Amino acid sequence: MRSTKEIWEREYSGKNIPSSVSSRPSRSLPIFLDFLRSKNIKPGGKIIEPGCGRGRNGLYMAKLGFDVFGLDIASNALGEFKERADVQGIAPRVHLYNTPISKKLPFPDKFFDIGVDIEAFFRLVTKNDIYTYRKEIYRVLKDGAYLLQYQLHPGDGYYKSVLRDPSKSDDGIAVFQDKNETRGRLYTTTQLKYLFSGFFAPRMSRTLEFQDITYDIMYGMPYRRKLSLVIFQKIPHRPPRARP
Repeated sequence: MRSTKEIWEREYSGKNIPSSVSSRPSRSLPIFLDFLRSKNIKPGGKIIEPGCGRGRNGLYMAKLGFDVFGLDIASNALGEFKERADVQGIAPRVHLYNTPISKKLPFPDKFFDIGVDIEAFFRLVTKNDIYTYRKEIYRVLKDGAYLLQYQLHPGDGYYKSVLRDPSKSDDGIAVFQDKNETRGRLYTTTQLKYLFSGFFAPRMSRTLEFQDITYDIMYGMPYRRKLSLVIFQKIPHRPPRARP
């Protein structure tokens, strides 16, 4: 049985999941950046990006002037991220860590100004991993910092084809097994708000639906994408609540 690290390094060596292949930044980023501008937050702060992959989002943010701290379990993906940062002349603003996102993070308390999680949190399946991730993201973000959560929705055209029966999960949240052996959970905005409650307050939420041409090309058929976007703000000085 392959380890999680082996599965993801194989994923980044091949072409299985379109989001692993795409070099375009997520369409959630302009929404988040507009929100930050409305709060008079300008580029230049430190961003933590769990599950950064090859850098399609991190490179975009570094070009804008942010210092990006990317975490990923796949060393080959981080290698490509670094190469692209070198070529684009933004290497000094890119800091990469080959580490899982469900363990204690290698950063001091209240270190980051902003958090950006684009399709990483939904890959955590066990309650222990979810709890550890939430606790650690809370710890390393500054009080009042904003956190973008952009995760796959149960109604997503691709992922609903690999869904298991949600009624068989212990909390009713949809679980899938992808073609590349990875697993994960699919969330509505309401479910994301519940999971982060007590740690973060929701400041904006919406569900995005669109056609993704990358999926059309790779699979030879159209998939209507559906993702949950929630922008949270860290609630200061709250003790961790019980595990979900």
